[in-house]
Amino acid sequence: MTVEYELYLTDDHGRRKKLIRDTFFLSYTRAVSALGTCSLGLAFKPFIADFNPYFQPDWRLEIWRSPKYGTPLRREDVFMLRKFEVYTRREDSVQIIQFYGRNGIDLLNRRHIIQRATTQWTTKTDYADDMMKEIVREQMLYGSSVDEDGTQDNTRAWPNGEFSVESDKSAGPTITKSFEGKRVFDVLKDIKATSFQKYQDDPDNVKRIFFNVDPVPLSLSGNASPLGWKFVTRSGLYGIDRTNGLEFSLENENIESPTYSLSHLDEVNSVYVQGGGRGETQIIEPVTDSARVISSSWNRVEKVTSASNETDTTGLQDAGTAELEKNKPAENLPVVFLNTPGNADTPRSLYGLDWDLGDRLPINYAGKQFEAEVNIIYVSVHDDGREEVTGRNEIQNV
Repeated sequence: MTVEYELYLTDDHGRRKKLIRDTFFLSYTRAVSALGTCSLGLAFKPFIADFNPYFQPDWRLEIWRSPKYGTPLRREDVFMLRKFEVYTRREDSVQIIQFYGRNGIDLLNRRHIIQRATTQWTTKTDYADDMMKEIVREQMLYGSSVDEDGTQDNTRAWPNGEFSVESDKSAGPTITKSFEGKRVFDVLKDIKATSFQKYQDDPDNVKRIFFNVDPVPLSLSGNASPLGWKFVTRSGLYGIDRTNGLEFSLENENIESPTYSLSHLDEVNSVYVQGGGRGETQIIEPVTDSARVISSSWNRVEKVTSASNETDTTGLQDAGTAELEKNKPAENLPVVFLNTPGNADTPRSLYGLDWDLGDRLPINYAGKQFEAEVNIIYVSVHDDGREEVTGRNEIQNV
């Protein structure tokens, strides 16, 4: 099995500056609706011979990979370089420049909800995926971004034509949220979590919502970027449902370090949500999981939580449901998925072909059948070309 890579250094507009060769090391992570990171090590002197200055924030590393010989390269991800360091190895006195970067999700980290509380920009009721897109448009899209008073202002917008937002799909559940003063990335994670909670309550009719900032080719005239960014959402499943395919088990040698547990130690199944007001005027909304309460004669476990920023019953109920979801019995199956070529006795299990980020996979362990989703990928390439790939289900509840 031969794994092929192509690495390109680009400027901050995505224009390719150099095909990178002779790396000392490369590592990167891909994650579902989460920040991906990269690290790249190169010989310092040859690199600075081509570049002066040799670093600028948001230069990008574009990574292409083929999982095996004969398979076309695909773009794994693009990372904006945010840090470098130069050091000298003790064993051979070779100077190395090491770059650190983050993927497009980092753009969501760079904006806050700056408008005042209880305005149309800080309190919304909408489909979960459409709400995400509206927030992103208002806080960072050229032509739609607004200032602290809600007046259209491109000062906070990303470059015109180089950042876009996918059209609304209205695929998620309807929710109500308030989020003044919060980071955009944190708000989107909270909306995603709420969609997951509503899915747990009604899996037949509700779809979970995921989000990402994808690198996308652009075809614009003038001094424009050949590679821009696009905020997108996905509903239901981030990757592919492979539960009817290859089984992952210790016997098939395509997983390692599995541990299965079920714990009621920190369970909460009855929540009283305190809303606005004081004394007799305060709203208190009870939210209970009746099935869990009656699972034993002693199993009612209560909690009081505050949601004074919520303005209606729906918001209070959502806050209570979030607490129930957060404190439900913890059924965990952390497992590492392996990238293996297989042999006559064990099946092939190649990352990028047989499993990928966001895929739902079947697992056989501890005498039970499970389904788990790959939430994060770790890739390392050493100076001898040896590659190590593992996937994990970082969201533990199976």
